[in-house]
Amino acid sequence: MMYVLIVVLQLWMIVVLIHCYKKIWAEHKARDAHKALRAQKRALINQPLDSKDNCDGVLLE
Repeated sequence: MMYVLIVVLQLWMIVVLIHCYKKIWAEHKARDAHKALRAQKRALINQPLDSKDNCDGVLLE
């Protein structure tokens, strides 16, 4: 009976480790997405205003 308990506890520990790994991985992906969004916003803020109307090579008559 003791061997059965040891096997069950090891399986339970493996399940808990997998659950924690998935949770940490999801948080990591969310943090990376948040960093990318902040970098994109920062790039838009730092962009000069006159470069938004970039019409290089277009001749207006």
